[in-house]
Amino acid sequence: MWIIAGVANILIVYKKEKALVPITPEKYKDLLAYVILGNKLIESRFSYTKLKNFDGAPVVGAVFEPGVWDDHPGYDYAGYNEEAYPTDLQTRKLKYRAKGVGWDLSHARRFVHVFATLLKSKDVLGLDFPTEELMVKMTNQLVYCTFNRDFKKPLFTNFMDGTNGWYRVGYSGRTGFGYGPWDMSLYVFEGYGFWSKYNNDIQKVFNAAVEMLKSKDHEIRNHLIYHYEMNYWNQYQRKSGIDFKTGKNPDTQAFLVKFLPSLCFMNEVQKNIQSRQFWTEEAME
Repeated sequence: MWIIAGVANILIVYKKEKALVPITPEKYKDLLAYVILGNKLIESRFSYTKLKNFDGAPVVGAVFEPGVWDDHPGYDYAGYNEEAYPTDLQTRKLKYRAKGVGWDLSHARRFVHVFATLLKSKDVLGLDFPTEELMVKMTNQLVYCTFNRDFKKPLFTNFMDGTNGWYRVGYSGRTGFGYGPWDMSLYVFEGYGFWSKYNNDIQKVFNAAVEMLKSKDHEIRNHLIYHYEMNYWNQYQRKSGIDFKTGKNPDTQAFLVKFLPSLCFMNEVQKNIQSRQFWTEEAME
């Protein structure tokens, strides 16, 4: 997906300023054929779900490549959703496999950038995919399927289809390593906010996250520590990487570099929406 989007970006530049991309017209045609083929491949990998929004109204969600990773070792325990580390399950992996599981929320962050590029390239390169309707459905999937709908203590399932089992147990030979249920939640706030242009409810979720980060309530603070600051296991224990009490922690700073731009973008989107509403109302009057 990165390669397809990267080539698309190169071709966009070529179309606008050929001197910046020294390729022949023949090479352009070859690369364009590659992007078209890759685009069709991506389009063919979607499935659609029936969901309900925060008001209970039916909406459609979109899941990319459900089940494609089901046989991957990182998904061995995708069907095990208990909080306790699966120390006694090594001989019973098959029992805890799940079917039709979507991408994990961390790796799926690339969807934000890849599909933004493909959308941007549609008119320039003459593509017919993706559509804004698809982006709405993908956003619906994130907000209405993976989100726990708790605005005081927000969490997200580990996988895009709503599966919430363990991920990467014993990854790369690491003893006692893994991500338990909800442990992918942190990664939602590292880019998905740019999808707020397709669904304003993302802003509600991000605002809830800001309130959670600022809260001094003991229960909410413990929730934040357990699920966001200590969001993975190693040596059979939860490990801390982020400390939201201090901005000096490098991991915390790295998170904020990815989180804050989303908030700025959402505020601009909201301003534009309010501006359009204002001028529409003025015109109607």
